[in-house]
Amino acid sequence: NETSVNPDSGGTITGSEASKEYMSNADDTGYNSDGSDSYNWNTPEGVPVSVVCTIAIDCSSISGNGALTAAGFPNLEGFAADPAILGARTITVSDTNGDGRVGVDEALKQACDSNGIQYEFKGSSYVKGINYLYEFNAGQNRGWMYKVNGRIPNKGCNSYYLNGGEDVLWYYVISY
Repeated sequence: NETSVNPDSGGTITGSEASKEYMSNADDTGYNSDGSDSYNWNTPEGVPVSVVCTIAIDCSSISGNGALTAAGFPNLEGFAADPAILGARTITVSDTNGDGRVGVDEALKQACDSNGIQYEFKGSSYVKGINYLYEFNAGQNRGWMYKVNGRIPNKGCNSYYLNGGEDVLWYYVISY
């Protein structure tokens, strides 16, 4: 990952080796010394923060072939036919909360906004719906979750901070 750190010129800090001076508890494994898997940014005041990551949005867990219609959910057959709401793409995500960090929630919002995809949050960390596919649309225990680098973080999307270079996948689950 390339890193741009130029606080003197008001540049952008993006996550990687060179920006570790602005992070606490960072090590070379990508995990913090306390076992958590996101960084705590110590960003100099007034320095904008952005990270580059790859993001995808998928609902392939919804089966097709008429199974949804038979189960009483005919409005979901279109999602089954085309489950890639947003194919994997690399984006630059900026800190929009003003806290000097970039959360997975900001990655989702910015990816959706720049691609014309509808989304709705309940509170600050729970995603109710993406592309008009909502929690419980296909029955109980269904909704949106996310993975970072293939792992399911144990925290809300507004509390998981990106370092840069991660692969973020938002996916619809049919049983959680």
